[in-house]
Amino acid sequence: VEFHKSHGGDGTIMVTEVEDPTKYGVVIADENNRIEKFVEKPPVFISNKINAGLYLFNTSIIDRIENRPTSIEREIFPKMAEDKKIFAIPEEPKHMPRAEVTDDGEYVIITVSESTAPTNKVYWAKVSDVAAASGHDPVAVTRMIDNFDAGYDYVTNEGTVFYFQTNKDAPRYKLITIDIAAPDQANWKDVLPHTADVLSGIVCTGKKYLVAIYMQHAQQTLTIFDMEGKKVQAVELPDVGTVGSLRGRKEDMEFFYSFTGFVTPGIKFRFDM
Repeated sequence: VEFHKSHGGDGTIMVTEVEDPTKYGVVIADENNRIEKFVEKPPVFISNKINAGLYLFNTSIIDRIENRPTSIEREIFPKMAEDKKIFAIPEEPKHMPRAEVTDDGEYVIITVSESTAPTNKVYWAKVSDVAAASGHDPVAVTRMIDNFDAGYDYVTNEGTVFYFQTNKDAPRYKLITIDIAAPDQANWKDVLPHTADVLSGIVCTGKKYLVAIYMQHAQQTLTIFDMEGKKVQAVELPDVGTVGSLRGRKEDMEFFYSFTGFVTPGIKFRFDM
């Protein structure tokens, strides 16, 4: 926020560096971090610095958007660069932030990755604080995990108790809870402990169930647990094969997944809880 206030432009983009920038919005900036050119998915290499997906704008950007479907990356950013009104955040160019709202709509979870390695930092803020902020007012963000020692993927939360799939001391992954009211690692709890099987995916659905994909003896299984990690049911699969595209929402009494077997073509399934 302080950097955005200081440069006098209308917008700020967080940038990161990648090996293959042709799939992203590419940024070319001068020595003062003023963006000189923004090119969405260039066919040839022009820079390895790309749009990381986190922006800060003045309200004046609204005047640039016509009353029609508009691509901010293909139409707005290039024009702002021409007008010398957009800047790149210079700090931590390899950091890639991502934000999502929790299932209960009460919190914003912010994860920051540094590379393709399965590690990230985790921060949180209250949605009510974000909604109440105006203009350049900073929003209070709380550090939950402030290092790159492991990966933490948000699954769901029950109030202040957050569920994360993690490889912290668990190379084959496990499911843990962290209570943001008592976030010290000593208070973390295992829900689905680390085992000989690989926990390759998990969703929360049906309000009180966890659906997990495990790799077991070179084949994948699909199992339903309660929120305490107690097994409820094994989902019968049509063949030995691969489970993928596991999708579900906490408020829905259903989830979806795909399955491909040795003699079974790719099929998508819907499971009623």
